[in-house]
Amino acid sequence: MFTKTVFIGRKPRLLIFGIVLGVLAALALSPLLLGMVMMTIEEATTGKNVGEHNSVWGVLPWLTMGTMVIFGGPLLIVLKLMLLGLFYDGIFIALERRGKRRGDIEADVLPPDERQDLEL
Repeated sequence: MFTKTVFIGRKPRLLIFGIVLGVLAALALSPLLLGMVMMTIEEATTGKNVGEHNSVWGVLPWLTMGTMVIFGGPLLIVLKLMLLGLFYDGIFIALERRGKRRGDIEADVLPPDERQDLEL
């Protein structure tokens, strides 16, 4: 069942998943990040406290509820797939190391009637 790794040893695939996660997270949180950054800049330039009551930038973070609904689901799905793939890779590597340490890789591959008696 465990014949190849999904992510470990395949850097382009891991890089693509990382980029997709980063883009989805940026899109999901973009109104919040943009609003907070712009409110900070406006406070620094005007010297006044800025909030929802006196700035357009203070209302912008409320739009995160919409973008989180649109991009949050795909973000969680991609994150779960990535964690599942890394968990699979961990099992594959653990089984591979166990087989090399015991020296019984043939015992995992051959059917029971063809196995040789191996000392553990």
